[in-house]
Amino acid sequence: MKELLKRYENAEPEIVFHWNDPETDAQGWTVINSLRGGAAGGGTRMRVGLDKNEVLSLAKTMEIKFTVSGPAIGGAKSGINFDPRDPRKKGVLERWYKAVSPLLKSYYGTGGDLNVDEIHEVIPITEDCGGLASSRRCLCRSFFPPY
Repeated sequence: MKELLKRYENAEPEIVFHWNDPETDAQGWTVINSLRGGAAGGGTRMRVGLDKNEVLSLAKTMEIKFTVSGPAIGGAKSGINFDPRDPRKKGVLERWYKAVSPLLKSYYGTGGDLNVDEIHEVIPITEDCGGLASSRRCLCRSFFPPY
């Protein structure tokens, strides 16, 4: 069992997206550990000191969560290294979701997480980016896969 867990921990994710904000020192990552049924899901978080390894670990954890409790999608996570109390937060999130919108429109569903509010930030900003209901799209793919 330990060997199996070690192999899982050391396996490379399918997709890693790295972003540098052109207007601040913010950096962001989306890690998609795997695409299952053509989809993956996991929330978006923001905090000072966040790095790619934290996002990778959380994406793997999301995969385990979905494997155990459903839906039948892969695990993913997004994170932004930026102070959530900074007044430029909204602009950072707007640029972030615009940058990841191709993922949101294709196979990645996200929501709120640490310091990112789903109702007041994720939903309105992703609607403006054309990534409306990305989480619902992922869920639909897992329950009604294309044949």
